[in-house]
Amino acid sequence: MSLKVRILGCGGNIGFKNQSTCLMCFCGELNEETKVTLIDGGTGIIRLKEKEIPMIKDVVLTHAHIDHTCGISLLVESFYNDQLIQVCKPTLHCSHIVLEQLNDSIFKKGIWMNLIEKGFMTFQSIEDGEQCVLSNGIIITAVKCLHSVLTLGYIVSNKTSAFAFTGDTTYYEPFWKRISEEPKLKGVICEVSLSNELENRALISNHMTPKMLQEGIKHLSPNIKVYATHIKSYSYYKVIEQLKELDREVIVLEDEMVLEF
Repeated sequence: MSLKVRILGCGGNIGFKNQSTCLMCFCGELNEETKVTLIDGGTGIIRLKEKEIPMIKDVVLTHAHIDHTCGISLLVESFYNDQLIQVCKPTLHCSHIVLEQLNDSIFKKGIWMNLIEKGFMTFQSIEDGEQCVLSNGIIITAVKCLHSVLTLGYIVSNKTSAFAFTGDTTYYEPFWKRISEEPKLKGVICEVSLSNELENRALISNHMTPKMLQEGIKHLSPNIKVYATHIKSYSYYKVIEQLKELDREVIVLEDEMVLEF
């Protein structure tokens, strides 16, 4: 059964072409019985249809930055039907440190509500190097990235295929070496936030440029597809041109694209 990813949000900021990061993962065809996994919960979460919300069984977070988490808090108001029955109670998967950061920010009293304590979601920790089997049978393997806060990328796999998602990161060789060892790897979704001219800004903020991506994909076999996400609006067109200069095709993601691995 194929592993599919619907891009709900892939923008580096809002107000331009795309919403902020949120991926919808599932196996096979999408129907009312499908068990859905969300990876990150940025503003792209608004693209979910009402009928899809009860399908959400797992939410996986890379890190706590608000452009990757803000939508989760708002989503819970849609967990109830018109008879006030809770139709959705997903499991939140992230590092304990990320949960602590959420508890001290968007889950904090006076800002919103603690989604775990209030029973909207359950929690299952995942740390660097650990694996977890999700409700739909998809397996996630956490792989540390290098960002301004603790960030875990993930290898997302089923019985036949896998893809890797970096979350936010700068070039971090251990990540690329680890994902290159995955025998079922079919694709990598990597952030490329900034153009090469902004390399200093990328190094300070721990983001990627096309030049840094070139270093990463050197570790990958030629048959693995590479996708660019999280491009900042002020770098968008330069990044696209610079990606064309790399030694393999890089597909630039857009919201509502569906990938199949």
